[in-house]
Amino acid sequence: MKLLGGFDGAIGTFEKYLDYLPPLRNMLTVPLLIIGLEPPKSFKVVHEQYKPRKKIGRIVLYDEE
Repeated sequence: MKLLGGFDGAIGTFEKYLDYLPPLRNMLTVPLLIIGLEPPKSFKVVHEQYKPRKKIGRIVLYDEE
């Protein structure tokens, strides 16, 4: 999902959530709602270099490849 959805490194994954939750269980004071998303099936986000140190995401349909 990270790659096909065009997300950067700031996005968390469900697997990391499973690793970090047990040690933090005693510190969390509010309920958490974790939503898992499947990768898109009809498109992907392609990053293109716009300026130095800046990228722009473009949506590409799988039929256009």
